[in-house]
Amino acid sequence: MEKMFLTIKWMEKIFRLFLEKERFFIKDKEILFTPKLFLATLLRMYKTPLWEKILKEYFQELNPEEKELCEKGFDYLYAQDLFSLEFSKWYQEMLLGRSYTEREYFYLAYEFLNLKEQLRKQIQIPLLDRIKKLCIHLEESFETKQNPPEEDFKKLKKLYSFFSWVLVLEPTKISEIVERGEKLLKEISNPLEFNKEAILELKKEAELEFLKGLKNFLERAKIREGFK
Repeated sequence: MEKMFLTIKWMEKIFRLFLEKERFFIKDKEILFTPKLFLATLLRMYKTPLWEKILKEYFQELNPEEKELCEKGFDYLYAQDLFSLEFSKWYQEMLLGRSYTEREYFYLAYEFLNLKEQLRKQIQIPLLDRIKKLCIHLEESFETKQNPPEEDFKKLKKLYSFFSWVLVLEPTKISEIVERGEKLLKEISNPLEFNKEAILELKKEAELEFLKGLKNFLERAKIREGFK
């Protein structure tokens, strides 16, 4: 299930490009970090407690001075902002452009909630706006007794599945928007049903698979670059 986690997939792709290219740019900004600091900067997309856990358990090669650079250094903070912008766009494309099973949507929701709050907002706000627009379009179609585009239903179903699991794991103010989408989806399919015991098991499973995926990714990265 490691391939299911989009952060790992994206970081691996970006890190590979960084190693392969003679000069690496993000948004016209050349990144001149060492591979070790580049990787640590990428990992800052996660919440601070998770980042600390990763450094302690899987990425002990980072010394205190390097860690402080990632936390406070201007170039590193700026790079983190650039990485976040690029990743948020890619993440939205992956959510809307592909279909996933409900278990996979649960994994994605779990991963999403482990991102920094600012990055979550960069992803969430445009997608919630998309839900609103889809709902308006579909509601207008029903009112005028026209057949709404099937593609609109597909997109709404994808976003509803994702955000429903996000809400199950961490209730927030976005529930009204998601519920609006649910009402429309009832026209064509059954809403999701949540079993508390099953959710607890899924959460444990997602956490184990997520940490396992991060560990494997970092091991591959360290072997590839050979840094110590």
